Amino acid sequence: MDKSEQIQRAVSAESAAFVDLYRAAAPGWHTAHDEVDGIQVVWNPRDPDPAFSVILNLPDAPDYGQVIEQLEACGRRRNMPRFGINGSPPVEAWWRAGDAVARGFELTDKEFFWARSLSGPVELPKLSTGATIELATSARRDEWGDTLNLGHNYPADHARGHVYAAAIEEPNWRHYLIRVDGEPAAASVLYIAGETGQCFVTATRPEFRGRGFQTYFVARRLHDAFEVGCTMAATQTVIGNASARNMERAGFSLLYKRPILSKQL
Repeated sequence: MDKSEQIQRAVSAESAAFVDLYRAAAPGWHTAHDEVDGIQVVWNPRDPDPAFSVILNLPDAPDYGQVIEQLEACGRRRNMPRFGINGSPPVEAWWRAGDAVARGFELTDKEFFWARSLSGPVELPKLSTGATIELATSARRDEWGDTLNLGHNYPADHARGHVYAAAIEEPNWRHYLIRVDGEPAAASVLYIAGETGQCFVTATRPEFRGRGFQTYFVARRLHDAFEVGCTMAATQTVIGNASARNMERAGFSLLYKRPILSKQL
């Protein structure tokens, strides 16, 4: 599989996951999504981060400006305060050429976009003493959402974790919860998009860090994705923490550094 195919599959899997997630979260968290000519945008009114109210697959648009204008109108109708664009090398070139700046977008952040092939079983490391792993159920939805938030140093009731928790037990989703002596310690997510496993967020509560849970979750999601027939896995990591090293050790290759553009509405 060449790099261009990996990029196409990775972007497609991430877009499908976000749209599916925001549909599941809509009743409780008022998330939404719009589509213009196959270009997807998702909206989370309770999360100010432009990476979570964002145009997902702009590189597929033949005319960036025309599509953005229509999606921006959708955001205004929904009374959204801001939105973002998940970048790519073509989108970054468009931004650097000045067109995005002229339209009011600014570079907010960058992250790494990763992929790796799945051609055989993935060995699972052992969990540390006292730790157990389970698949979260709808009965534990609030507990799982609290754990993800606390692991990201957000308040337990922040929208981020509970939007992800809304998809617990939905088709194609697996939400993992590690406990230490019965106490929720770490959370992670896998989404199955055809033959691509989208490895979503992972977080460990501060008091339980340093026990290898991040490494375990990487291996567990790759293991499970392969077991259900995935031939590739994709993921995103922020720049400046240990996640990038974990992905490299797990055999992921960097597709590109992705700019996140944002605009106030």
